[in-house]
Amino acid sequence: YEGALGWARLYYRIPLLEIVAVLGAALVHLSVGLVRAWRRRRQRTPRVVPLRPRLHRYTGYYLALAFAGHVIATRAPSLWYGLDPDFAFLHLSLSTAPYWFFPYYALLAFSGGYHLVHGVLVALDVLGVKLPGAPRSPRSRPFWTFAALWATAAVAIVLAFGGVLASVEDARLEPWRRLVSEIFG
Repeated sequence: YEGALGWARLYYRIPLLEIVAVLGAALVHLSVGLVRAWRRRRQRTPRVVPLRPRLHRYTGYYLALAFAGHVIATRAPSLWYGLDPDFAFLHLSLSTAPYWFFPYYALLAFSGGYHLVHGVLVALDVLGVKLPGAPRSPRSRPFWTFAALWATAAVAIVLAFGGVLASVEDARLEPWRRLVSEIFG
């Protein structure tokens, strides 16, 4: 986790890249999603939406709701306090407020994965790209098998980070405890 995070930060923390590619892309995606949702509500055409696109929308709504808080929680400590969120930050949040953060992180992981994979499949279909073996039907067993496996993995990862599946000893917790104490008292 720490190695992958450190490697990714080498690239996405380049100021121009972070603003344009990360924040800009997220805001454009969020804006387009909200415009599409607004248009759907205005049309009010009664039709049954299959589960797969409906779940794509719901995961998108969850990601939109979590976006601002997630950005603030992950960027503010490094920008204002010089602390880069890492495994200790994640573990402390899970151990300090488990009833809030276990569901939050599990839903965040599932929503991000589901929304990404479904969105890529739809985009490839719209662009006319045919992937061999790619699920085309909303009832596609491979797709729903993947979704179930991804949900299971998301829960397992969050349980592991929270110390439920194995004990977690992290010597780097103290700076985060001090910061939480300083901010929240």
